[in-house]
Amino acid sequence: MIVLQHGINGLIIGGVYILMALGLTLIYGVLRVLHFAHGLVVAVGAYAGWRALSVHQQPFWVALLLAMLSGAVLGLLIERLAYRPLGTTSPLVVLVAGVGVAIMGEDLLTHIALPERRPIPAPTTAVWHWRGLTITGTQVLVLAITLGLLLALGWLLRYTRLGLAMQAIAADREASVLMGVHVQRVIIWTFWIGSALAGAAGLLIALSFNAFYPTMGTFAGEKAFAVVVMGGLGSVAGTVYAGLSLGLLESLLIGYVHVPIERDAIAFLALIIFLLLRPAGFVKRVFAERG
Repeated sequence: MIVLQHGINGLIIGGVYILMALGLTLIYGVLRVLHFAHGLVVAVGAYAGWRALSVHQQPFWVALLLAMLSGAVLGLLIERLAYRPLGTTSPLVVLVAGVGVAIMGEDLLTHIALPERRPIPAPTTAVWHWRGLTITGTQVLVLAITLGLLLALGWLLRYTRLGLAMQAIAADREASVLMGVHVQRVIIWTFWIGSALAGAAGLLIALSFNAFYPTMGTFAGEKAFAVVVMGGLGSVAGTVYAGLSLGLLESLLIGYVHVPIERDAIAFLALIIFLLLRPAGFVKRVFAERG
């Protein structure tokens, strides 16, 4: 039962990791750059949700919408002010710009929110016990929101013109332009959607660990990067596999095996070992390719 309990916890945390990393996967698929300011978007989403719940005592659905909206707006600002002026320059230059934005934004958020860790009110106090297992209402809520957003993203990618355009650009940007796809418009929508998912993930992470702190963007960015690389750069399916695997691995090692290692260190240890065994990640294809 102990293993099963930690497996359930790992499944829920892994789902949040997927939500957090999918925005990074989408942006890489369209722009072919690693968006290192993504962790800052996660932290701002968590901050917006925390303020709505703790300071203004708003209903949870309001906090979730504010977290997603805050993340989306920040993502668009980063794309417009930091990435778009660089044009088609080297991806390394864009990566460095993202690192600079992340550092500057984290310092600013720390100044605004103060550096202390703060608890976040649980949206529900329900608890269920069954044959030695304990499941909280917050865990069920986090899992339900995560699944709902993942299903909505899957529907968008497969059945909408925007999703098909995103896949087309990921497969062949030049051919997409020749076919009449408005690349810049798709990039804007990609940042909007990916950053909104990151904002939601920030709030769900804060709920899962019962804490908000301004520097959580560093942890979020590192985890998202590990999940995306393990999944195979640009692969939505790979991101799902990697996120679930990492969540389960962390929960089982920390809760059951009691390894003397920090949770965040496990992500990069797993990344190193995994890439030694399978350098291409779980899935080699980018998300534009459909099976």
